[in-house]
Amino acid sequence: QPGQRQRPEALPGRRGADRPAGGRPDRGGTGGGGTNPTDPVNDTLDTIAEATTFCENHLSGIEGVTQVVIDDCANRVLGKTTDQATGIVNDIIDDLLGGILGGLGL
Repeated sequence: QPGQRQRPEALPGRRGADRPAGGRPDRGGTGGGGTNPTDPVNDTLDTIAEATTFCENHLSGIEGVTQVVIDDCANRVLGKTTDQATGIVNDIIDDLLGGILGGLGL
């Protein structure tokens, strides 16, 4: 109509294509929120099977490693992050090497 102001199509931030009737603009994503994308991922060894596999992968081929050592390792790393578990495995390796070297009189 002449002299009347035309209503704009959906402007950014106004109800329309990017703003649902309920309020906030749709910014995409899947929800969940609360996690900073720059935070490191902290995988944890949540099951005894994961913990056992982790220990087997890190201790296989080392002299003196038995199933008892693997089982003890798995129980110690269960519920830990992979960084924490790596530290525990390194301690186990140090203990094993110390025992081997001590047995050799070194």
